[in-house]
Amino acid sequence: MYLVIDIKVLLVSNFRIEEGRGPLFRILNMLPYLIKYCDVVLFSFGEIDPEVYKIADFYNIKKNKTAYMNRGWFVLNGNQIAGDIKKIAIKEKIDLVVLTWEIWDIAVSIYESLRNTNIKYIVTMHSIPFATALIKTGNFTFDCLKKFLLEKNLMIKKYMLLRNYQAKKYIYSFNILTMTKTVEKKMLKYFPGLNLNLSYPGYAIEVPDFSLNTIDYKYDCIYMAKFEYGKGIFEFIKIVKNMIKFNDKLKFAVVGSFTFDKEKNKFYKMIKKNNLQKNIDCLGWLEGKEKYDILLKSKIFIYPSFIGDTFSQCLLEALAYGKKVVCYDVPFARDNFDISSVIKIPVFDTKKFALTTLKLLNDKNYFSVESYHFVKKNFNSWNDVAKAEYECYRKVVDS
Repeated sequence: MYLVIDIKVLLVSNFRIEEGRGPLFRILNMLPYLIKYCDVVLFSFGEIDPEVYKIADFYNIKKNKTAYMNRGWFVLNGNQIAGDIKKIAIKEKIDLVVLTWEIWDIAVSIYESLRNTNIKYIVTMHSIPFATALIKTGNFTFDCLKKFLLEKNLMIKKYMLLRNYQAKKYIYSFNILTMTKTVEKKMLKYFPGLNLNLSYPGYAIEVPDFSLNTIDYKYDCIYMAKFEYGKGIFEFIKIVKNMIKFNDKLKFAVVGSFTFDKEKNKFYKMIKKNNLQKNIDCLGWLEGKEKYDILLKSKIFIYPSFIGDTFSQCLLEALAYGKKVVCYDVPFARDNFDISSVIKIPVFDTKKFALTTLKLLNDKNYFSVESYHFVKKNFNSWNDVAKAEYECYRKVVDS
């Protein structure tokens, strides 16, 4: 325990839980422990969720916000945001500004704003900018080109054309913090000699206490995510189609929300086209007890993400509830969840994915002791996460 709080940190984020997703979930759970190690001030892009306000007020944490204007991935007022951050940092005598997730336009604007000050700056990378965790050439330029050619979203294509040229310059200029082995391995391969600050275990979830005898299963399978193409929303439909060929009474819970309206519309059209309305319950974005109740009452967790993750908090939550998991054999699953209860299927083999899941359902042994104890041993302490985070902050401030 650090008895003397000797650095002051400004945490910069989108403090709206549904939009902030994994990065914000991580910060909010870590916050009550992080304030034992350093003084914390919050800075939000736009409005702050009531839940965030509640936590900040309880711990007497100062809150600031500024307007946030964007068009897709393009941030329209990045320089103004960075200027506001600089003013707050000077006023509050901040030692370190932490961008808690890698919104690239914001990351660059803050860096340029603070570079001639004594205020240190660190960017938290949950993913690999401009590339994906799946593509395997090992060369950043080639991988970005491959992603560009495969990308179907015109906004993202335009963004890559206009921003990719900055990547190497700024990545070597930033102090970077990461908490996932997939990002660590890929970034060091792309950018040899890069100075990374590693914050492990990076994530946590309090392992729940529940009785298996009281579980009244409602769903055969559950799929949770922030729904995007790369997280397997359309793969999910293909898997369900293959499964109901053998049992048309199977029930699936879908928990989460969409990033893009175009993908949302396509998803619901596919459900209707394939007559899956009676099989799939789309429950929307759920939080807290409501989400965990649905997770507990589902037999198997399926997660066909193929380029959308370098870690998965949803998958970690499923393991904490003793679920067996079926997912694609991609780097984040191998790097972070290398246990037998996480069953990895060759990418895009939806038939094998479906047959494997059906076999698990037919076995009727839905609770995995291995899953439960894996989380309890490795990811059961937000205090451990906060302490590792503070060590990274301390290293950057002292550098």
